[in-house]
Amino acid sequence: MNVLETVKILFNNIFRINSADKLVNKDPQIIDKPNINTLPKHIKILNDYNINIKNSIPWQFLVIHHSATVDTSYNDFDAIKKFHMSWKNMKNGTIINEIEAKKLLQDSSMAKYIKAPFKDIAYNFLFEFVGNNCIFHNGRNLSETGAHAIGFNGQKGDRLGIGICFIGNYSVQKPSPELLSFSYLIVKSLIIYYNIPISNVIGHFETFILRGVEISKDCPGKLFSMAEYRKQLMDFKI
Repeated sequence: MNVLETVKILFNNIFRINSADKLVNKDPQIIDKPNINTLPKHIKILNDYNINIKNSIPWQFLVIHHSATVDTSYNDFDAIKKFHMSWKNMKNGTIINEIEAKKLLQDSSMAKYIKAPFKDIAYNFLFEFVGNNCIFHNGRNLSETGAHAIGFNGQKGDRLGIGICFIGNYSVQKPSPELLSFSYLIVKSLIIYYNIPISNVIGHFETFILRGVEISKDCPGKLFSMAEYRKQLMDFKI
């Protein structure tokens, strides 16, 4: 083998190595895969709870609700979702079928009580007890407008409000400190991500004040202190 051939072989070997390196470097599975340990804590928490923030609305408020129902020892989320996605007679709070609903809509004394199905559960997130465990539920996607508070659903002309519901009736009993404490981690992560001021974490009843209309609901219940909830959120560290 002469010198020229030796140089050519060495050159070809070097070229193959460099080419291989370039192929590896172009593979997004290798160079672009995020390291979960480098994510900000609040993003990691949202990921841990499967909260999809991709293409979400730029939310500015967080509206707290209660379900005004008893939190049983079972999964109440499914029942609430079914209720929201069905025809409803709000005079007695029952699910009705479409035939009955259309009949009642013809009755001028009943029409105002008949509500059409929502396309999904009204709230973005819900908290409840199932047995002795605090449970978190993902509801309506953050990329979609809500149906939980007039003027705060993110629809045209609305303020942009995430809807969070605690399952229970806090007009008759105080919310569980354990369930509230469980919520702080997720709620604080949301307000950090969306840069929502603590003052914009409001109860449903406070939306009436901001809209300048008469308060017609005490939601999330007269025994749920929004002032205390805001204070606890402000002090909570993640």
